[in-house]
Amino acid sequence: MPRYAPQPHQRFAAMAGVLIVITAVVSVISYVTLGLVQRDTNHLIDRDVPAMTFLLRLDRDLTDAQLLLIEAHHHADTPKRDVLLTQFDRDVKSIAHGLERVRQISSSMATGPQLSGFERAYRQWLEAAQHARRVMAQGAPLHQRKAIVERTEAMFTPVHALAASLENELYDKQVATTSARIKREAVAARTALLWVGIGAVVLSVAASGVIAVSMRNRQRQFDRRAAEQDRYNAQQVFTGRLTKAFEMAECEEDVLRLVEEVLHRTTPGVTAELLLADSSQAHLHQVATTDSETRGPGCTVKTPRQCPAVRQGTTLSYAQSDEFDACPYLRRRGDKRCAATCVPLTIMGQTVGVLHGTAASAEVFDEQTNGALSVVAARSSERIGMLRAFTQSQTQASTDPLTGLLNRRSFQDQVAEMMHAGKPFTVAYCDLDHFKALNDKHGHDTGDRALRLFSKVLEDSIRPDDRAARWGGEEFVVALCGVGVGEALVILRRVRSALAQALSSGTMPNFTVSMGVSDTEMSEDLEVVLAAADDALLTAKHEGRDRIVVAGQAEQRHYLESELDALFANAEQVQSEAEQALKEGAEAEPAD
Repeated sequence: MPRYAPQPHQRFAAMAGVLIVITAVVSVISYVTLGLVQRDTNHLIDRDVPAMTFLLRLDRDLTDAQLLLIEAHHHADTPKRDVLLTQFDRDVKSIAHGLERVRQISSSMATGPQLSGFERAYRQWLEAAQHARRVMAQGAPLHQRKAIVERTEAMFTPVHALAASLENELYDKQVATTSARIKREAVAARTALLWVGIGAVVLSVAASGVIAVSMRNRQRQFDRRAAEQDRYNAQQVFTGRLTKAFEMAECEEDVLRLVEEVLHRTTPGVTAELLLADSSQAHLHQVATTDSETRGPGCTVKTPRQCPAVRQGTTLSYAQSDEFDACPYLRRRGDKRCAATCVPLTIMGQTVGVLHGTAASAEVFDEQTNGALSVVAARSSERIGMLRAFTQSQTQASTDPLTGLLNRRSFQDQVAEMMHAGKPFTVAYCDLDHFKALNDKHGHDTGDRALRLFSKVLEDSIRPDDRAARWGGEEFVVALCGVGVGEALVILRRVRSALAQALSSGTMPNFTVSMGVSDTEMSEDLEVVLAAADDALLTAKHEGRDRIVVAGQAEQRHYLESELDALFANAEQVQSEAEQALKEGAEAEPAD
């Protein structure tokens, strides 16, 4: 059966009970023993001490009055001297009152001759002092005031000596006698209570020890909790400010520059860098660093899967770079020994980066520094993820999900901006020929592949300032900025040639495209230009498909088409001759 062990509070209660009993006994003995002491003390207080108190006060007032005269003599300022003389008058009245009280109390004491001698000396000094006061009040010359003050100082010396003599006589004959009796009685009381007090002290010390240990433990717990709360509050304030700052970042570049600034300020002694994966999620690149001088690469990890922190999805800390269990990429750096902390970054549910910090020693990475690294990593990844999600949602809202080209609404908005800016442009309506038959014969997957292929060919063939959109079904619209119909036909012929080249691999069935073209010279209304291009597309369909038709007069259209045919024929001939020359050169090279 386990032995019962009393708890600390039970031990304390037992000690307190014993201490109460001992204290009660000590109190009774003290009450009886100190009764005698109290009797003699009352006698001392009621008779002896008042006389001595008034003598001491009398001597102090005499000294203060003499000092006031001296100070008034040395003051050239009349208002200030008047104030000092007024204080002198109050001290003289206090001296008279004190002398009367000493005379009443000492009537039963053997101090008559000494008191009478003191009174005679006091009155002589008082006459001289009052005379000096009147002379000073009248503004007498300095040498006259000096003589009078020196006279009062000479008379003050015997008065002060007699006051001291009275104090000694009163103490020797009255106070000393009573005090000695009180001391004897107090010694007897202390002797009686000594042994009882020793036991009480021992128990008190033990109880105090228990209380001290308990209070120290409680204080430590309180200090630890208070420190943790202070750190938590500071971290919350820092997190709030950081969140507010990141919310004001309008793009990912702003977030990265803010990361550099915050790390530079909050992690002194730490060289930090932020590594993020590219769009393929296959390579890590440095996007931010606090190494403002070299901005060179720190960690040599290349892919997210190679980083232990990213792979494990948790923060890793290393006290020394040359330890056998340190990160391999930290050990390969080849520079001086260092400590490091790596915090993974999670963006939209996927770990795609790491915040890497190094310092000369592990002591730099205290709780505050590691907390700052963690908060910066968390808040920056949240903001980057939000910006990317917003960009992705904007892209999805403005593009066709199958081809990635602009949708109809986005195309109209961007072309309207071009027209508002006064930029001329040419519009081409494009339609895949016999697309329904392609879908029926080879399936909708093949049809989708055909749409994506043409979209890629179209996007690769036009210029960066041009705009291409899927208008609906197998119809596409292109706005060629800053060109007329002639230059637009060159670009569109290049689109058709690139489509034929892409289909020559045989990976999917051949198909052609018909195009209708119009420009802003016809009208400044976008709807009118689109309608003209649509009419030209219908004409191309009726004329046999696989061709480009320009809206407007037939002569102009045939002239442009013939010019283009001649131009492309000439280009094909030049290309053929160049290929033949290369072939002949390749055959002649082995013979050499």
